[in-house]
Parts: sequence; structure tokens; C-alpha cells
Amino acid sequence: TLFAGQLSGKVIANNRNGLSVGGNIKANGMDLKQALTTLAGVERLSGTAAGSLEFLGVGQNENQIMRSLSGKGSLDVGKGLISGFDLDRLMGRGKGSGGTTVFNSLTASFTIDQGVLTNSDLLMSLKNFRADGTGTVDLGARNIDYLFTPVALRANSGQGISVPVHIKGPWSDPSIKPDLTKVIEAAADVKVKELEDDAKQKVFDKVGNELDTTITDSDQIEDAIKNKLEEEAKKGLLKLFGGD
Repeated sequence: TLFAGQLSGKVIANNRNGLSVGGNIKANGMDLKQALTTLAGVERLSGTAAGSLEFLGVGQNENQIMRSLSGKGSLDVGKGLISGFDLDRLMGRGKGSGGTTVFNSLTASFTIDQGVLTNSDLLMSLKNFRADGTGTVDLGARNIDYLFTPVALRANSGQGISVPVHIKGPWSDPSIKPDLTKVIEAAADVKVKELEDDAKQKVFDKVGNELDTTITDSDQIEDAIKNKLEEEAKKGLLKLFGGD
């Protein structure tokens, strides 16, 4: 029993040819805040978690071992909260919940290489939002560089509005700021797509008027031109042979 939950598996320490530590463990019903506070000094995230972890590290002290870690794992959290981060206020939905974000579930998988944990599939489910995450956590240097992207599911006629949040710095006190660059890039991509679609439609209309047909796709242009040439050729042959 550990951190109010159940832990099973094995952890091995070997000091015959230099110190190495490794393990293959599974956890269920663990208090996430207790675990993260004790193991990493992180107090912002809480909830009841299940997960798995395979790891191996080599070194003569804690710092060397943490910087050498390799492995993989997964995390599955039920209802919980993030303190110091108010998603409702960030997305402009009223006064929020006093500096916390309450979520219904959180799932993620990760790999570890040379002490750097990498995740690209975090998914957090909330009442009015969905949030995706991707980034890295340097376990040796205790730094985080993570992009967290919440999407307001009911906004924009159901298409959603996203405001990416960049979490960067020491994991004990990282900077948490909206990434306005990503917002601008997303808006620009939408505008460019609209301009491209508008220009393409004007070409379709122009070519269609010239060929006296309706064109809705670029693949139709070649066929329309061929049909028009065949039609004009037939007319020319009829005139040549005295037809109408």
C-alpha cells in the first residue's frame, strides 16, 4: 500500500558493476497529489490515479540516475483538479472557480529517454472543454516544456475555440501563459483557407461561364474543356459537310 493506493510489481537495485535501479510496476487507486508531492515536489495536480511504469537508471548518485532514466508508462486519472490554473477564466467563461480547474478524467502515455519524459497524447475531459497536451519533462533538470490546448466544445457553433497554454520552466513553479502565437497562427490558417477557397470558386465560376457549364471541382475543368472542344469540332465538321 502506497499513497493511499495499491502498488504491485518489482523494483531492483543492483550494485555489482556500478549502481543501477529499475522496475516494472503498476498502481491503482493512488492519491496523485501525495505521490507527485513526495516524488517530484509537484503540488498542483490532484486526483485518484491508476497507471504503469517501466524504468531503468544508472549512476552513482540520484542526479546521475535521474538523468540516465529510460522507460515508458501510462496514467489514468479520474475526477481531479489543477490548482493555480483557472481554465474557465482563461477561456472567458465567467469568474471561474477561484484559481483551480476541475476535470472529469485525464489519460496519457509517455516514454523516457536520457532522463527526459516525452508525452504526445494527453487528453483531459472537462464539463465544457476538451484539452490535449504534448511536450517534455526533463526529470534530471526538473524542467517542463509543455503545450496544453483546451478547446471550448460548445463555442463557435459547436466547432470549438482553442487557446493553447504554454507551461515552461522549473516544474516546482513553471510559467503558465496563453500561447498567443499559436492562436494567431490558427486564425491565420483559417483566413488563408477561406481566401484560397474564395479564389478557387471564382476560377470555377469564370471557367464555367466560358464553357457554359457548372464546375464544382478542379478535376472537372479538364473534362469540361475536352467536351467543349469536341462540341466545337462537331459543329465545324457539320458546317464543312453542309449540315446545320
